[in-house]
Amino acid sequence: MALPLVKSAVACTDFTRTVQPYIPQLNALPQQIYSSATDLQALKELYLNTNPLISAFAFSLALVPIVLVISEINKNYSQVDRIWSLLPTFYNLHYVAYAHAKGLPTQRLDSLAIISLVWSARLTYNYWRKGGYQVGSEDYRWEIVKDYVNSPVIFFVFNIVFISLAQSLLLFSVTMPTYVLLLAAPITKAQTPDIIFTQVLIGCVFLAYTADQQQW
Repeated sequence: MALPLVKSAVACTDFTRTVQPYIPQLNALPQQIYSSATDLQALKELYLNTNPLISAFAFSLALVPIVLVISEINKNYSQVDRIWSLLPTFYNLHYVAYAHAKGLPTQRLDSLAIISLVWSARLTYNYWRKGGYQVGSEDYRWEIVKDYVNSPVIFFVFNIVFISLAQSLLLFSVTMPTYVLLLAAPITKAQTPDIIFTQVLIGCVFLAYTADQQQW
């Protein structure tokens, strides 16, 4: 069973019931993906049979060596910066897609997806127009950190532990509440306050976009 049986909203936040039992899935996942790589139906079944928090966590770990290698080859340490505004929405959409595939009520999750997409569009657009996606662009702060550390070995360790690993895990962790919403979907229904809250949040994003324009 990929999802725990919970009967209250409080139970949805119980680590020992909603996360811990599924941690062993993480160990088996790489081999299962490899075995199913050429079978689309098998991959779909694997996706549905794997706890969505675990699969999201596995993806965040898989990104680490990719980001690390690219950053070291190019000596450009803004690789995570380029996906900073995209990954949280990717994880949110993953939970929403999983809920739809499982036939769970998704009104709250759908609203969250809309908010996340609007938020991501604003940040990604801002990053793009400031040159963040131009070849060779790098956050000036990494150069300051490199000068401060003044050791290629120590900075390499810093790249592994913080730039590549910690930041990837952070972007995964900020969407963990969406997993709680997914678990709570069968036991709590969306109500008028949810709709109002969604509209307020979208309004806040557009307010921030207006402020962005005024600074440009």
